[in-house]
Amino acid sequence: METTTTSGSSQSSESASAAFLAAGAFLLLLAAGSVYFYRVLAYSVDWPNSDDFDIFLGYLLRSESTTGAAQKFLLLFAPHNEHRVLLNRVFSHLVLAANGRLDFVQLVILGNLALVCSAVLLPRLLPNSKSSADTAGAFALSALLFSYVFYEASVWATASIPNFWVFTLTLAAIVSGSGRSRSAAAAGVVLSVLAALTQANGVFSLIALSWVWWNQGRRAKALVGAVLFIVVFACIHLTTLQKLVAGSGSSGETNLFDYLLFCLCFIGGAASEHSLTLCAFFGGLLTGVLVWLAVGGTRKLNPILSAFALFLLLTAAVNALGRAPMGVELSYATPRYALVSLMCVISAALGVLLHLPSRFKPAAAALLMLFSASYLLWSWREFEPQFTLRQELLSDSRLTWQLFEDGLAHPTPEHARQVLLDSVEAGFFKPPAEDENIAIERPAEVPPGAKVVEGGIVQLEQVLSSERYLWIKGWAFNRTKEYVCKPLAIVLVGKDGERFAFRTEIQKRADVSKHHSDKRLLETGLKLLVTKDRLPDRLTPLRIGVLLAECPRPVIALSRHRIGVSKE
Repeated sequence: METTTTSGSSQSSESASAAFLAAGAFLLLLAAGSVYFYRVLAYSVDWPNSDDFDIFLGYLLRSESTTGAAQKFLLLFAPHNEHRVLLNRVFSHLVLAANGRLDFVQLVILGNLALVCSAVLLPRLLPNSKSSADTAGAFALSALLFSYVFYEASVWATASIPNFWVFTLTLAAIVSGSGRSRSAAAAGVVLSVLAALTQANGVFSLIALSWVWWNQGRRAKALVGAVLFIVVFACIHLTTLQKLVAGSGSSGETNLFDYLLFCLCFIGGAASEHSLTLCAFFGGLLTGVLVWLAVGGTRKLNPILSAFALFLLLTAAVNALGRAPMGVELSYATPRYALVSLMCVISAALGVLLHLPSRFKPAAAALLMLFSASYLLWSWREFEPQFTLRQELLSDSRLTWQLFEDGLAHPTPEHARQVLLDSVEAGFFKPPAEDENIAIERPAEVPPGAKVVEGGIVQLEQVLSSERYLWIKGWAFNRTKEYVCKPLAIVLVGKDGERFAFRTEIQKRADVSKHHSDKRLLETGLKLLVTKDRLPDRLTPLRIGVLLAECPRPVIALSRHRIGVSKE
């Protein structure tokens, strides 16, 4: 009797410990999500970026000019490259109806809400009889969705909506479709088709749904799902497939080895963006676990997780098909796709946790909590500077569009300019007033001993000139082991030796520091906006240089850029 009491007390203690772990993991998930959304709100800019011009503004203009309700409805499903971007278009109508104009910050938030939905759905990949330790592990892994590794998509409406929602819709489809009722199966099909119309790889959610039914022994439904996949694929992607087979759907050719390397790096990309070898190694490990889950590891125990693993493998394969010819480095250097890799990590870890003996699960859940917290802290420290860069990039784009009719655009500045002007005229978008928050830099003194030199490391990424303003942006430095010369001013040098110097706005350039593996190069960015009234009245060819100071011997490093100033 005493032994039974002791055993019961031990089980109660283990249960309480597992419940405590689950509560802690849930708090970690809440904290990660709160910090993430705070940063997204802080760094988002209400301005179109690249494809935003066409996917949102251009679409609304086409919809406005289209007559007839049926034609407007069909326009929602029109292709954009290899994708259908139905959700982007639906959200644009919702935001327009709510505000009377398009707000790109709100579109970004709508895209990121998919991460919340995925975090809610991921624990459903575990069986219904899951323990508190399983729940703790699922919560801890769901927190990884709020890391910063996919920063590029986090504050870009065109990228966040399809790249994030395709996973949410697929998860919802296989979770709903796994129900035994007809209505659950029908809901799964509808959600799968919606995923296919959200992003190209979403079409594989129908295969995932069919895989769920096959592993549940519902063979007739599985065959129906397979037929639906063929029909939907033919309707949406047959033309794209024909282009790929003909060799016209990508920018080059690739061999089988590079393709497989790309797949592995794509799957393991969340592990490291510094080493192809490390990415491929982790990608190989994750691929092995995902194949095990898809073909046998959880088919009978949990067909939902098996189906999602299959979806992830197909997603990696199809992304590699289209992207590998552009260069293997894109597999991990394009951060908007890092969520795919994180989903692979989460699914693989859930599969391992699911198969552990019960006595090991609390310790495993605690380790997953530690891993998730450490990974989140690493990603926040490593990639938060990239959020700052993207915010500055979009803010600068908004300013240069106001003053120079030039900035981030797709496919060409001329096309984007017309779309922007037409959208403003139609009332779809309202840019900020001209000269709002414009900072004119003050003149600077050039040190008497500064020597004009050719060379140095000077990269002027943007040199724009209008009737009123001159805009210069880029980075520059000179370094030795002992010191680093940093930009202090832009110097315009005339043929007769005249110098016109203006103190620049110093910017942090984490990308430059990271590229050169030197933390001392963080504050090497420069930005200048100056009125033409401060420049000579006559037509003068001026060479653009950068005054590099804060070092023993300041120099004026000349760039290759020249401007002519003509004021009438």
